[in-house]
Order: sequence, then structure tokens, then C-alpha cells
Amino acid sequence: MKSIQLPKMGFYFMISLIIAKLIYLGFESYYNGFVIDVVTSTHVDQDLLQTLESFGNRISSVGITLLLIPFYYLIVKKFFEFHQGVMIIVIVMLTVSTYFGIHKGLNKAVFEIVKQNKDKRYESYYIELFKYGMLTGKLGYSSFIPKENLDNLSIYDKVMISNLFLLTQIDKDLIKKFVSRGKESFFDIYIHKYFQEDYNEARYRFEDMALRIQEDWDLYSDGIASVNKKFSKIDSKEQLNIKYKKFTKNLKREYTKYRINVRQYTNVLNANLSQASELNRDLIGYFVKDGSIMGKQEYENIMTKYFGHDINPRRWCESSICPATRMVAKVIEEETFAKWNKDHQSLPLNLSQKQFFKHPSVRRKVVKQLRNVGINVRQNFNYSKKEYIAGYMKTVDTQFQKQKRKLQNDFAGKTGIKKVKLGLSFEQFAYQYKKEIMLQYKEKKYGRTMYQMILEGDLTGFYERLYKPMLRAKYYDQAFPEEADFDIKLAEYGDTAIKMLYIPPFAIFMSLVAGLLNIVSVLVLMMFLYFHKDSSLKIFFAKLGAKLIIFTLLIYIPYSIGKSKDILAPYPVLDTFKGSAYDPYMKTLNWLLIVEAINYNSFYTLLMNTGAFSTVEDDYKAKQLMYTVTRELTGLNKSAKEKYLER
Repeated sequence: MKSIQLPKMGFYFMISLIIAKLIYLGFESYYNGFVIDVVTSTHVDQDLLQTLESFGNRISSVGITLLLIPFYYLIVKKFFEFHQGVMIIVIVMLTVSTYFGIHKGLNKAVFEIVKQNKDKRYESYYIELFKYGMLTGKLGYSSFIPKENLDNLSIYDKVMISNLFLLTQIDKDLIKKFVSRGKESFFDIYIHKYFQEDYNEARYRFEDMALRIQEDWDLYSDGIASVNKKFSKIDSKEQLNIKYKKFTKNLKREYTKYRINVRQYTNVLNANLSQASELNRDLIGYFVKDGSIMGKQEYENIMTKYFGHDINPRRWCESSICPATRMVAKVIEEETFAKWNKDHQSLPLNLSQKQFFKHPSVRRKVVKQLRNVGINVRQNFNYSKKEYIAGYMKTVDTQFQKQKRKLQNDFAGKTGIKKVKLGLSFEQFAYQYKKEIMLQYKEKKYGRTMYQMILEGDLTGFYERLYKPMLRAKYYDQAFPEEADFDIKLAEYGDTAIKMLYIPPFAIFMSLVAGLLNIVSVLVLMMFLYFHKDSSLKIFFAKLGAKLIIFTLLIYIPYSIGKSKDILAPYPVLDTFKGSAYDPYMKTLNWLLIVEAINYNSFYTLLMNTGAFSTVEDDYKAKQLMYTVTRELTGLNKSAKEKYLER
């Protein structure tokens, strides 16, 4: 009896199909993980959501189409085997039409989900805000996601967040509780969600201004400190009085020294005159009758011995007598006095103390000495304490004015502020910037608040004291729309919230089903690749049995692992669904969480590590409360040690 023969797939067709399915499974794995990242990210906008929806529909359409291609191949081969070209054309047409048909159906399904749930726009909006609050650590629902998990979400937590719509089924009054009990928290979340970029820019402008003032203040303070250091040795009035007394005491010593020198002069003169007779005798041997000198060299030696230099012989003569006794005494007196004038600036020998200090040469010497030590007295200095101190302070003031101009010029070059006053307090210094600060905001009260915060030296209150009050005046009512607002005015926002709430579970489920069926198909194709020429019913039923067994194992094993690990235990709120219409879905979650964990932690992570794929910023770990986002300074009156721009 002849056995029944079924159409068979060619070897190369099977190879091509396996490759196509493996490529598809790679994209399916990426899409599945990408959905999880999007759902648990705070950086989701309308464009990203549209991209996610479009990409997901295309991937799912490809997956379902790949499942049908073998069936199309076998049917077309049965009827068009006589012409291979026709067969290929028919298969391509069926494949393309199937893909676009499924794609259109999925788009319509998404549209229908939004349409069927349009009465849930209001609650979807607040649930989405609540999710954002959870991801930023502002709000929580501990029986749904344990509080300690919010700082480091596991893949199980992420999958649960993608099923956030369940909260609306648990507590029908949940939204009313959120809005009535947590308005301030919701307003913070509203600002964080919709004004984050504006907040960052406003905070940057605020801190840039504050830091610029601080840096200018540091520059100013350092300049003042430098000047003070240079003039730190300036004497006080008491010290100047002591210095003046010391000065007058030294003056008296100078006069005493003068009197001693006069006495010494007299002694020297007397000693020299006592040698007049001896000198006269020595000179007689050198003169002839006509007054000329014999032995000139010997004469010069005698002069050098007594006076240290040569003396004109005629100075010793008087009335043709050479040497004359009277002239010898006179020359000795003249030479001794000449030496006095040379050594003591021609000071008279009989000056009183008052005359001594008024003498021009003494006054010049005193003025020069004072100027050398930094006391710039007048040329006609009268020795008074008033002029002494005035001369001292004149020098100091000249040096100070020079340093002041240098500081002002350096400061103006770096800050643009010309002729800054010295000795300003921080408050006086900051006042120079007040006009610029007031121009930062349209309403003066916010400018005054900013100015006050800068004076206080604390930037950490920017959100609570400045930014939030500004937004409260404009947007507080808009942050809490009523249910009627979502009928027309906020319909688009409501539809977006519905998509974020209801589409992810649907997308994840469709992704897993299509992926699971294709995994089964790939495994069976690989197993029976060797029997590609066998078209008997035995092989057909063997393939069918293998598919059923593999499919069953892929369902049962993850489910049993989930049950044995009791992976739903951390989420006690799910116990509410026992015995309800959602009970089957709760059981499905045991399987879903395990399968998602395997894909996300293994295949998806592997794909991301290749660098060929990107994802939305996974920043839930980095999010902080708005009032702690700003950096903490130790105070503006202290040195700011960091430049700050946290975007």
C-alpha cells in the first residue's frame, strides 16, 4: 500500500527560515527588554512612546508572519510546484500581505485599547504621575513595590511596574486618595516630570550667578588680604609716638656728638699749635733770603708729615720774612679748620642746639635719613611730631593708593566692576550685583528672594524657596485637572497615559507569545533538518509532537520555577485578586516574571553589550527629590571649591 506523502520543505528554504527566525528573535528579545526599560524610565516623551509602539507592531508582525511562512510554502508548493517562479511570487505576495495585514491589525488593536478605555483617561493620568513619583522616590505603594526596592529595581519589580494598571482594579478610590492626601508630592512630581529641563536651566542660571558673585568675592577678599599683608607692619599712633621720641633722642645724641667733635677739634688745634715752634725751625732750613725754597722734595715731605698735603711756601711768609712765626700759627689754624669743614660739612664751631638743628646741612642730613626709612618729610622739616607723623603717613598713603589702584584695575579686568570700594562687607559687595539679580525674574519678589539666598550663602533652597513658588502661581491648578478636563482639553494627555498604562502589558504579552512560538519553530526545524527529504505522515506527526512537547516545557518549567520560588510573595497586594476574574492573570505572572528575567538578564543584556543597540536612559537610580537635587555648599561666604553644572 502506498504511504501518504505531504509537501516537503527544501533544505535551503529551511536554512533560510532558521536564519530569519534567529534574526527576528534577536530583535524580539531587544524589543521586549526595551519595553521594560521604557516603562521604568522617567525620560519618556510622546516621540519615544510613538517609536516604541511602531517598532513593537513591526516586530510582532514579522514574528507572526514568520510562523505562517512554512504553511504558505507547503500550500503554494502543492499547487504551483510545476513553476518555481510563480511559486516564489505567490509566497512573497502572501508574506507581504500577511505582514501588512497583521501590522494594520495591531495598530487598530492599540487604537481600540485607547478607545475602549477613554473613560480611564483621568485615572490613567494620575496613575502615570504616581508611577513617575515611585521612580523618583517621591511616592510609594509598599504592598505593590517594596519601598526598599525603589532605589534598585529588580527585573521582577520592573515587570510589576509595567502592570501598574492592576492598581486601579485593587482600589477604586485610589486616585481620590492620591490627589487628596498628596497634593504637594504630586505637584513636585508634576514639576519634575514636565519642567525638568526648565528647572535645570533655571537652577544653572541661579547658581552661575551665585558662584560668579562668590568667585568675585573671593578675588576681592584675596586682593584685600594681600594689601593688608603688605601694610600689616604699619605702626599705630602709639608706636609712632615711641618712634618720634626715639627720633628726638637721637637728635640730641647728634648734637652731643657735635659738641664732642668741637672739643676734639679744639684739642687737635692746640696740639698742632704746640708743634708750631718745631715746625718753624724745620721750615727755616728750606728758605733762602729771597723767600724761595731749597730742597723742594724735602719740603714736600715735611708738609705731608704735618698736614698730609703740600702747602704753598708763600703762606709761611710775612713782610719778606720766611717763615714768620705768626704765619706758622695762622697756617696751622687754617689747615686744622679746613679739615673740620671737610669732615663736618662746614658746620660752625659754636652752634647752640637750636642753631645746630636749623643749620641747612644738618637739616638736609636728617631729612635724607628719614626718607631712607620711609618717612617722607618736607625739605624744610621743622622736627615737630606732627610733621614727623605726617611724613610717615604720606609715604604709607602713597604706597596704599598705588596698591589700591592695582587691586581695582585687576578686579575690573576680571569682573568688569570699575573702581570697587575697599573694606566692603559681603552684603555691601553683593549689593553691586543686585540690579543684575533683579533682572533675572519678571516679578521683583523672586529677585529679592534670590538676592537674600545669596546673602545667606545657601543655594540648597532654590527649589523650595524660588522655583516651586514661581511654578505654583502659574501651574498649580493645571497640575490637578478634573475628570471633565480629559474629555476635550486634555484628551491627548489622557490617551498618552492610557497607552503608557495599558499598552506595555499587551506589548509584552504579544512579544512573548510570538517569540515563544518562533523559538519552538526554530528548535523543531533544527531537530528535523536532517529529515528534510522525508515527507511522510510519520515525520509530520513527529514534528507536531515535538512542537507540543517543547511548547509545554517552555510554559511549565518557568511557571513551576516561579511557583517554587514564590516570586509574587514580595507583592502582597496581588493576593487581592485571588478568586477574581484576574486570578488567571496572577498565575500567568509566575511564568511571565521568570521568562522576562531570563530574557532581560541574559539575551537583552548580551545584545546591549554589543553596542549595536541603544535604550532609553535608565536613570531611576540617579533620581533625587527636587529639594535635594541642588548641591550643598558650606556657605557663599566661604570659598566655593567646585564648579557646578549638573544636567
